[in-house]
Amino acid sequence: MIGYANVIKTVTRSAITLLIACGSLSPEMASGQPTTYSLVALGDSLTTAFDAEGIFENLDYSWSTGTTSDPRLVSHYKHLKQMMPTADVLQENLATSGSMAAETITQVLQMQSLHPNYVTLLSGANDLCTWIDPDLEHIQIYKHQLIETLDYLIAHSPEVKILLVPIPNLAEVYNLGIANHCEEKWSIFNVCQKLLSPSNTELDRQQFYTGLEQINLAIYDVAQSRQQNVKFATGVDQARLTFDQISKIDCFHPSVAGQNYLAQLTWSSGWFAH
Repeated sequence: MIGYANVIKTVTRSAITLLIACGSLSPEMASGQPTTYSLVALGDSLTTAFDAEGIFENLDYSWSTGTTSDPRLVSHYKHLKQMMPTADVLQENLATSGSMAAETITQVLQMQSLHPNYVTLLSGANDLCTWIDPDLEHIQIYKHQLIETLDYLIAHSPEVKILLVPIPNLAEVYNLGIANHCEEKWSIFNVCQKLLSPSNTELDRQQFYTGLEQINLAIYDVAQSRQQNVKFATGVDQARLTFDQISKIDCFHPSVAGQNYLAQLTWSSGWFAH
């Protein structure tokens, strides 16, 4: 005798076949695979893979949209390709080196994909590195700029999934750099002098770390206020780094290993984590 569960399965399969034949349900919807899926990256040099492999931007090695065949990097783009092998996965990296949070809305306005499925956003390090004092007013302005970008994305793509990434553990970058004699490179590249300048006192660095904590809390608060569309990438701000994960060019930005580590951390705490 045919079991009840088998009857249900047979009826369900027949119904799906009928819906496809009648045009009510596309084969892609029936199989759970979209025909196209778009990924957009917003942010700054951390997402352009600045100095990761070669000098300046290395977009192929971005933790978010990297398309390189190099096995050292498994980006979000590569993960999506593995998840959706029959789909045309599109990627667009609009991050710009040196940009601040206020510029992410400009990046959004440049999107070729007007209705992206998935967006990664990591921005704020340049704001923090240029603030004279990271006070409450700076944090509130930063939050407002972040919210403006997110709300624009959500208004135009109500189903969009946004991964909001905190600023990585810059205290670890500083400590590893000091231990590996990076002071000369920091001076040559003139990168984040609010943290890396040799004239800084311990009090200066502690104020910077306080600002870093405050800005990451602001990112978390914004993500929590829009949970239907936004996830906070937990663990990035507290991640322990190794020196091989830092660029040998400037001793500040992530190397290829660092980009891969960032990809791992953000993917495992993001929308598609199992």
